[in-house]
Amino acid sequence: MRETFSYLIALVIAQGVLAQPTLVKDINTTDLRGPFLFASEATRVGDVALFGFSDNIHGHELWRSDGTAGGTWMVKDICPGVCPSFPVELVAVGSTLYFTALEGAHGRELWKTDGTAAGTMLVHDGIPGIVGSQPISLFELDGHLLFAASTSEGGHALWITDGTAPGTRLLKLFCPEDCLIDTFPLARLGAAMMLGADDGAHQLALWRTDGTEAGTVLVKNVAPMTSSRFVPGYIHFALLAGRLYFSADDGTSGFELWSTDGTEAGTALVKDILPGAQGTQPTGLTVLEDQILFSASPRAGRLALWRTDGTAEGTVLVKDVAASELARAGATVYFRGLSQGLGAILLWKTDGTSEGTVLVKTIAPASTNTLLTLGFTPFGDSLLFLANDGTHGLEPWASDGTELGTVPLADLSSNDWPGFNGIDLRTVAGGLWNYRNLDADGSMEMFVSDGTPAGTRQLTEINHQASAFSTEPFLGRLSSAPANLNGTLLFQASDGVAGQELWKTDGTAAGTNLVADIVPGAGGSYLWSLTPLGSRALFRASSQSSQLWTSDGTPSGTSRFTFLEPSWLARAGNFVYLESGDSLYRTDGTSAGTAAIHGSPSIGQATPFGSLLLFASQGSGGFRLWRTDGSLPGTFELGAAEPARLTWVGSNAFFAARNDSAGNELWTTDGTVAGTVQVKDILPGPGSGIRIPDNPSTGPQVAWAGLDGRFVLFPADAGTGTGEELWISDGTATGTFQLADIHPGPSSSEIQWLTGAAHKAYFVANDGTHGRELWTTDGTPAGTHLVADLVAGEGSSLPEHLWPVGTQLLYSAFTPDGSRELWTTDGDAVGTRRLADIAPGVLPSTPQGFTASGKQVYFVATDAETGFELYSIPREQVDGSADFYTLTPCRLVDTRQSGGPLTPGLPRTVDAANTAGSCGIPSTAKALAVNVTAIGLAGQGGVALDRSGSAPPGTNTVSVSAGQIRAGSAMVRLGDGSFVAVASPETVSLHLVVDVSGYYE
Repeated sequence: MRETFSYLIALVIAQGVLAQPTLVKDINTTDLRGPFLFASEATRVGDVALFGFSDNIHGHELWRSDGTAGGTWMVKDICPGVCPSFPVELVAVGSTLYFTALEGAHGRELWKTDGTAAGTMLVHDGIPGIVGSQPISLFELDGHLLFAASTSEGGHALWITDGTAPGTRLLKLFCPEDCLIDTFPLARLGAAMMLGADDGAHQLALWRTDGTEAGTVLVKNVAPMTSSRFVPGYIHFALLAGRLYFSADDGTSGFELWSTDGTEAGTALVKDILPGAQGTQPTGLTVLEDQILFSASPRAGRLALWRTDGTAEGTVLVKDVAASELARAGATVYFRGLSQGLGAILLWKTDGTSEGTVLVKTIAPASTNTLLTLGFTPFGDSLLFLANDGTHGLEPWASDGTELGTVPLADLSSNDWPGFNGIDLRTVAGGLWNYRNLDADGSMEMFVSDGTPAGTRQLTEINHQASAFSTEPFLGRLSSAPANLNGTLLFQASDGVAGQELWKTDGTAAGTNLVADIVPGAGGSYLWSLTPLGSRALFRASSQSSQLWTSDGTPSGTSRFTFLEPSWLARAGNFVYLESGDSLYRTDGTSAGTAAIHGSPSIGQATPFGSLLLFASQGSGGFRLWRTDGSLPGTFELGAAEPARLTWVGSNAFFAARNDSAGNELWTTDGTVAGTVQVKDILPGPGSGIRIPDNPSTGPQVAWAGLDGRFVLFPADAGTGTGEELWISDGTATGTFQLADIHPGPSSSEIQWLTGAAHKAYFVANDGTHGRELWTTDGTPAGTHLVADLVAGEGSSLPEHLWPVGTQLLYSAFTPDGSRELWTTDGDAVGTRRLADIAPGVLPSTPQGFTASGKQVYFVATDAETGFELYSIPREQVDGSADFYTLTPCRLVDTRQSGGPLTPGLPRTVDAANTAGSCGIPSTAKALAVNVTAIGLAGQGGVALDRSGSAPPGTNTVSVSAGQIRAGSAMVRLGDGSFVAVASPETVSLHLVVDVSGYYE
């Protein structure tokens, strides 16, 4: 007999049996423009250019090009999926390129590449884990690489490497604690490198290193100006006649021109151009024959062109013209002359004399291209650069130093973003100028030029996707989260015409439409904080400023709401709360129901707590925890200092806070002053048991999670040598304890993505053996375990975007054979499977933004052709529906007749689909309806049944004591047609009888 049941069980279904997620609608089919990125370094290694780039399928990763379309490809997807590794600090040492990158399992560390994926690898894991040692200021010295990085003890040091982990060693510990100013190289002088560094005693000072510890010494206590590596033209040092000239501040004269021969005695101020502490901040130091030309500010806010021969008398004004971006090409130094208002693009040249300093050409009398720089690139005796003449947009230009010879090379770019500058560190490799710009479609692409119009072309179509959804370029996550409005999904998207605006869907292509074009045209309103309230949703949108808008999902029902300009919105009870103009407001969606209820210069940490809102407010005593019910009398301080990680669990809210005698520790509140108390001083004394990053918005996802409405799960460190691990609390001191030491020893497991689900919680952690993988817990030590090791060994699948659906969990994970795709699990390895391969092969689809609305679960992903678009899958296909078939009651197991009593802790496997063929259980059965009987022989405890391959359950199916016979009905999942029975360890012995009455299929 067949019956149909829809129930919450985890189905062990072979991959591909479940229906695939479907594309709701390809919203954007035309507009290819990708996210704006400020800087993308380019460095030459041989005849190849290596640079950071994003194709909008992967994040910002390392690419290479030999100047041809066929020779241009991504070297390696270091951070799998759309997450960016952001390779920066690109420095060539011979045929090896060194750089720093984020990989997902590690923080920012030192990497190297030979230009191949196999040859791209981590060099040095300076601080193991996701914090990273943050290497900076990479520079080559005699075939080795020197770099500055943090130490695991928190200090800042200079390191040297030969490109291997064993060959990487600390050269000089500049300061034992974090320094405010980074270490950075200036230039090589003789056999040594001159650098600026902070040793904690002298603050920033001039140092010298020859690559040895003994040869790394303080030269003089003057502070060199930090090198602006990301802005070409702003160079603060130059070499002339065996001396290094640089901009520095001795604490008296401000930043002025200095020189050094590498010794303290030979380091001196060249000239105090502007006497006093203000300084002229010399920049753009450029050698021309026997002199150095530079830009200085002898008057406040006004630049001028200067030169020096190394003496005070020979340091003179060349011409009173606002000079910036100095670059030498051949025997000529070019610079940009700034007009009043910074409106015009004026190309100048100089030979170092006043009469030889002349205007070459006014490229645009009033251009919009004034954001940063022109990015002058010397190319033989010519100068190449990007400029906007006010008519053709930002295009490549060349100059031979004459007005007639200063011409645009091509008209290749879209003019849709006239203010876009596109500045990055350009490079010349293989006789070609490599640069980045918008193409005719408005997408970010790479271009090359040989300095002629015929030889200037787009390299290839790297970014060929038209995405409706934008991701944050620095995080790889959706810019704005969708929201469910009574069964209708509201979201931000662009169709390529209207820009990023408000859309809605009912799950069909016909029902997926633009709601309102708030900012007409391609600009977009870039809405945030979609917050449903009754039949409407409130949100932020940017027109001329951030404004509060409301919508019922129709064009006519979408309008600006009140004068408020919110920085955030949060729903609690029947109100939406928001901060605007240093005040906390609440609204019920009407003008009459909108009022200010609290004033403070800074309000944050807004967290719903039943009908109340908890928040942190800045006052005379610092940040304190407050609550409000939306009324003035119901808005008051609860008292805890510097609250963070506020988490609503049942009738209480848990959070971290400080008091006079303890650091960040666990607190709880019931919404009253008396009920706001510290739960436990996890790390006794003034230290913090709970770590709160200085800027949590830029770090990994480390939220807390509730469990069963009674417990809170959170990472903490009691200082007992286990590191930061998973803790649980029921709100009492005795009920607050470490749940598991996931990474044995002093190392932390670095818990991320804590997410509550049905009777369990999931999180991502590293146990030191399996890499960063998915874990689960039912709130007991025995029930805390690794779900599945998707990338075997120390490799990591880097799970992200965890989203519970019934008893299932949807998430994004990486595997080398399928890249980053959509996965699902019920908490065990056998119930963990890839739900869909949306992007074919090893291309990543990077699913994220999971939101339930109506009977669908929506998310955003890319199939590598249509771009990031909206997908959906029926909830029942995620959580499971199955048919139930009744059977004539049949005895499946009786250990009294066969096998003998169960041995405590030793699983006994029952091949249900084969051993008892007379019961009629097919091999396709996924679960059984059974009656379980336990016969206690000695001791007390019980027996637990679950499918093969599962971790031991945290609770017994039936409990029993010696001399008792206990029975109970249960549903038992099957793994490959079998299940296991495990007697709990405290049981001495028991017999097991299992009778089956039906199966699920």
